[in-house]
Amino acid sequence: MKKVALICVLFVMGCSSGGGGIQEYREAASKGRSQSLSNSVVQGASSAALTQDLKGEITIADPMFLNLGYASNYDVYRIKIPASGTYHVNVKALCDCLGFNKTLIFPSIKLLDVNMKELKIGEGKIQEGKQSGNLLKANLPAHLDADWKIDVGAPGEYYLVVAPYNKNLEKLALAINSNFTTSTGGYNVYGTVTNIPLVAHPYGKYIVRIEKNSLL
Repeated sequence: MKKVALICVLFVMGCSSGGGGIQEYREAASKGRSQSLSNSVVQGASSAALTQDLKGEITIADPMFLNLGYASNYDVYRIKIPASGTYHVNVKALCDCLGFNKTLIFPSIKLLDVNMKELKIGEGKIQEGKQSGNLLKANLPAHLDADWKIDVGAPGEYYLVVAPYNKNLEKLALAINSNFTTSTGGYNVYGTVTNIPLVAHPYGKYIVRIEKNSLL
């Protein structure tokens, strides 16, 4: 019985994202922390390169803006685009899969030029990403895989903003089936968990990448 109890704790014990909780987010949003991207985006930008996998995490400490009418914390990257053309942006919103409450951000992006003019986001899709590994020890955990196309009219410096779209917080964003492997008391334990709910959260980890001429 003790061995079974140890296994159950991994799945039942509550857990929230390390970046903050829903209540902290709502308090920050109600205090009017949101500001326009034009006033803050340049100061907080991190330099990045094309075709680079940028690993980040949205937290309560990040700046906040109104994203399609909803307060959202965000990260921003300064990227030099060498030529005009169609570019592809991919965001993998990673699951915080420990404990009972499994969460991830519902991703969105913006691309701005040096004059803070927002470029039009073109064709895109958001779908379940392919998990690498098992639920408890995943090389690439369960995630939402989001892709967009953006037409860039001229070479130069641009600002890529990654932010959650917080309209449907605490609602189902994705349901997955996953195998798991763990060990306790010297025994390996295998199993399958079905219809695991992943809910939208204002904070979470992601991987973003921008490159030219990739197909959705």
